[in-house]
Amino acid sequence: TEGHSILIDIYRICKMMIYQSIFVWEAVTIEGSYVHGIAQNILKYQLKKDLSQKGLFQIKIQYMPVALSKKPLKSDTLIRFIQELHQIHTSGVTLINSLNIMIGNRQIPVIKYILVALKLSLEKGESLTKSFQNLRPVFNEFFISMINMSEKTDNLKQGFSAILSFFQQRQKQYQAIQKQTRYPLIVLGIAFILITGMIVFVLPMFQNIYLLYGQNLPVETAILMSISRFINNQWFVILAGIVVFVFWYKIPAFCYIHPLFLLMKWVKKRWFGSQDQLLFAHCMSLLLKSGKTAYAALQDISYMVSPQNRKQILKLTKQLEAGERFSEIFLKNKWFPSVFHRLISVSEAAGDLSVGFLQVHQYLENQMEKRFNKIINYIEPGLMVLLGGMVLFVLLSIYLPIFDLGNQVF
Repeated sequence: TEGHSILIDIYRICKMMIYQSIFVWEAVTIEGSYVHGIAQNILKYQLKKDLSQKGLFQIKIQYMPVALSKKPLKSDTLIRFIQELHQIHTSGVTLINSLNIMIGNRQIPVIKYILVALKLSLEKGESLTKSFQNLRPVFNEFFISMINMSEKTDNLKQGFSAILSFFQQRQKQYQAIQKQTRYPLIVLGIAFILITGMIVFVLPMFQNIYLLYGQNLPVETAILMSISRFINNQWFVILAGIVVFVFWYKIPAFCYIHPLFLLMKWVKKRWFGSQDQLLFAHCMSLLLKSGKTAYAALQDISYMVSPQNRKQILKLTKQLEAGERFSEIFLKNKWFPSVFHRLISVSEAAGDLSVGFLQVHQYLENQMEKRFNKIINYIEPGLMVLLGGMVLFVLLSIYLPIFDLGNQVF
C-alpha cells in the first residue's frame, strides 16, 4: 500500500541520517568506457535511478559505512595498499593508470573508495598530496607529509618505498607488542572475571561476619564492600552504561565526541608529534640532495610537520635568514636533540649538509628502535605485577577481618 511505502521511505531516510553511508559506483558509458564515482547521503535505489537517467548501464554500486572514511586505515590494509600501488607505479605505469588497474582488481570497500577518490582528485588537476589530504583522517599527517616530500623531490617511487618501509617497521613493532602481551592479558582478563565474581557473589556472604566490626573495617575491605553493594544494587545501570558506551562509538554521527575516540586522537597527536625530528632530518636530507637550497627546503618542511611543532621550523628559518649557521641554531634550540649539533657541525664544515641530515635520520631511527625494545621488555613483567597487586588487594580485603576476629576470639 501507499502508506506502507511511505513508512519504508521514512525508515530508510532515518537510517541514512543515523548510520551514514557512502556508495562507490562503477558504470559503462555508451562509448564503452568505464567511469567511477562516489555518492554520499543518498539512497541506493535513488542513486541507481539517477545514473541510469544519465545514460549509464552495467551499474555496480558498492556500499561503505561512512565511519570507515573517518578513521585511519588498519596497518595491514595500509601496507597492502602501498605495496600494490608501489609495485604497479614502479613498473613504469602512470599514476592515474595505476589507480585504474587497482580499481579494476577486486578490492575491499574502503580501498576502492580511496582509489576512486584519488583518481577523481587527480583528474581535476589536484596534486597527489592534496588528493591524500582530502582523505583525512584515513591517512595520517605523517603519511601525507611523506607524500608531499616525495612530490617536492619529484621521486614518488622512493617516497612510496620509504613509506612502505616505515609502516612495515611499525607493523613489526605492533606484532611484537601483541606477542609480549597476549598471555598476560589473557591471565589478567580471567583474573578480573574471577575477582568480579568474588566481589559480587562471595563478599556478600561474609557481610554478617564483617558487621561484627562495625565501623572498624580495614580501608581496603570497606572499599570492596562499597563496590560490592554498588554492583549488586545498580547492575542494570552498569549494564546499560556499557551498552550505550559501545553503541555510542559505533554510530558515525556521534562517535567524534566519544571519550575513547578523543583519547585515541590525543595519543596519535602526541605520537606523530614526537616523530617530527625524525621526519625533519629525513626530509632535509632528501630535499637538499635533490638540489634545493636550505631555505627552500625549510619552507617546504614547515608544512609537513605536525601543527604543534611547526613554530620550531619557522623559528629555525628566521634564524637561518639572520645569518646563523645550522650547528649554532641546533646548539641553542633544545627542541632538536644534541645529535643534530654533533653531526651537522661536521657535515657543515665539510660542505655537505644532506649527508649530515641522513646520518641524523639513521641515528634517530636506531634510537627509537632501542627505546621500543627496552619498553617492550617491561610490558609483560608490568602486567604480571598489576595482576598480583589486584589479587593481593582482594584477598587481604576479604581475609584480614576474619583473621582479626579469630585473634579476638582466641
